[in-house]
This record gives sequence, structure tokens and C-alpha cells, in this order.
Amino acid sequence: MDDSRDGEWLNAAECAVQTGLTVRALRVYERYGLIAPARQVNGWRRYGRKELTRLNTVTLLKSLGLTLAQIRDLIHRREPSLLSVLSLQVKTWKQRKAEAEQGHKLAQAALKRVRADQSLSVDELGALVRGLDGADRVPRLITADQIDFSPKASTAVASDTLRFVLPVPKFQGGGEPLKPPAGAAPFRDRNGEPVTGRGVVFFNPDDQCYQAAPGDGQAVVIFSPVTQRQASRLMAKIGDLVQDPNCLTLAQFKDVLHFADEALSIPAQYNATREFVAGAMLRVAPATGIEAYGLHRRSRLDLCEAVYVPGAGAFLGPAATPQRFDDGAVIVRHAGDVHLVQVEVFEATYKLANGRSVRVKDLAVQSPGA
Repeated sequence: MDDSRDGEWLNAAECAVQTGLTVRALRVYERYGLIAPARQVNGWRRYGRKELTRLNTVTLLKSLGLTLAQIRDLIHRREPSLLSVLSLQVKTWKQRKAEAEQGHKLAQAALKRVRADQSLSVDELGALVRGLDGADRVPRLITADQIDFSPKASTAVASDTLRFVLPVPKFQGGGEPLKPPAGAAPFRDRNGEPVTGRGVVFFNPDDQCYQAAPGDGQAVVIFSPVTQRQASRLMAKIGDLVQDPNCLTLAQFKDVLHFADEALSIPAQYNATREFVAGAMLRVAPATGIEAYGLHRRSRLDLCEAVYVPGAGAFLGPAATPQRFDDGAVIVRHAGDVHLVQVEVFEATYKLANGRSVRVKDLAVQSPGA
């Protein structure tokens, strides 16, 4: 197939709409080496027929229970032909059709009994639940108080990886209302209280959640992890707009966030405070002369407690909406703050207390809400 035929290219958002996947899923598949979208001159990704064919293969194999690592190994050993993938897909849908028909019969029989004022047994109710196996489920919601961070139940880790800090300006009028876009869950803090005020709302594709940073001059956005080259390009982008990042307009600020995600492939963007940066992070050269701006890192002596949570779910943490994960995640506690870190980001940014590289297989495991 010729990807260039008829100019059939999609950007990340269009690819997500066409495939039903999230932008974060596309990023994760790329980091696993499952897809390799081409790049435009400005660095933005473009997806063609080759990527869509591969995404169909990955999605099918994932639905059959294979992990992303297993899919990567399978594809790299021998790329399945489109014919074999489609044949397997037809077989899978045929099986699901039979399951759906059986579930429909169960529901019809139950409905008939209830209409006749007859009660359903526990076994019959259980069968109805099993019959909904193919339906969308509400992810299990995990909170910080469900995690045991005691020394015996967690693993000590540290992170001195480079991070880029961008101060959130005092926007004119305070910024935009800190309200969720249409269709998103209500914004709440880690205590379940509604988020109010004005500032900037942005989507963190890595955690599939919205962030709400107040526009009061006290908030920052942290990009992690970053390289020196990414930081230089980010500062150049900001420098093309203003001399001082505290002078960015709301539209310019969002443009910088989009640039960091789309052009620089920085996997995580989250909001914090200038107070946190001053107390927990060290400035890294080159100096900018501007408070809470530029390259920073945490001290490798600043230990955190980490716990690996397998499976899928959502974590109610510092973001405006729960942080979601599809194939395991790490819950980290640092100086009383508890947040979720995606597996790929964790393994790239954290180390064991002795300085050695860490993988999630090295961590204590807990399964709250399972």
C-alpha cells in the first residue's frame, strides 16, 4: 500500500478519531516500537495506511489477551500478514457474536420473568453480569489511602531525571474557567472537592486525564522526562513568543503545551506549584534568571516509596480527573504527595535507592480494588 496515495495522512488527533484509540495509546504503541509514524517538517506525526494496518493488528492481538511486550516480540519476529490478521479477526467476531446472542437470550428471559413479577436467583443475576463481558466497564477507582507505603510493602526509589518547569502566568482575567470540556468528568481534587476558579485546563495524554492549573501566578507545569535538546527547543519556542514566560497569553501557553506533546514527544505534562519546585527541585544549567523556569531535577538522595499496581484502572490523585492506566501503573509517594506514574515513564525516570536501574518487576506489588 502506498501511504502517499491521495495524500491520505492523518495527524494524531485524526488517527485517534478514526481508530477509536486515545492519543496516549498511540504514544504508548510508538514507545513500544509497534508503530513508527512519519514526521512532518515541523516535527508533528502523521499516520498513513501502514500505521492503520499495524494498529488493526495490535488492537486485535491485544483483545486476545496479549500484552504489548508480547505483541512487540511477535511482530518483530515475523509480521503477521493482513490476510491472517483478518482471518483471526473474523473468527474473533464470530465468537463474540455467539456470546452476544447468548447474552441477549439471557436478558430477554430475565426481562420476561421480571415483567411477570418473578424474582431472579443469585445464579441468574450472576449469569447476566457474565453476559455483559464485552460491554464497557467503569474502571476500578484507586485512592491513596488504599496503598500501603510502609517499608515492607513498598520499594524505595529516587528520580533525578531532567524535568522542564514552565510557570503558569497570571493570565488576563485569571484565564479560562477551570471547568471540564463537554463530555469529560467533573473536576475534583484529591479530596473529592469540586475544582473552582480560573486558570488553564489542559489534557495530559500520558495519564488520559485533565489538569487544571490556577492562573494566580503560583502554579507551574512540569514536563517529564526531557532531554537537553528537548528543553532547548522548548525554550526556543517560548522565546519566539515572549521574552518572559510569565507574559504568555492563555492561547500562547496552550500552544506551548501542544508543541511539547506533538512536536517534542514529551510524554507527561502535569501541574504543580512554585513552592513545590523551590522546596523539592534543583535548578540545572543553563540558568534562566526567572523563578521556576527551565531545567530542574530532584536530588537522587530524595527517596520516594513506590508500589506497582497491575491491570487497568484509574487513580484519584492530584489531577482534575482520575489518572487512567491500561496495563499496570506505579503509585509513588513523595513527601506526602501521592501520584500515579505510567510504567514507561517510571522506568525511564526512576532508579532504585542504590542507583541501579529499576523495572516494575523489581517493585512491591499491590492490587487495591481488584
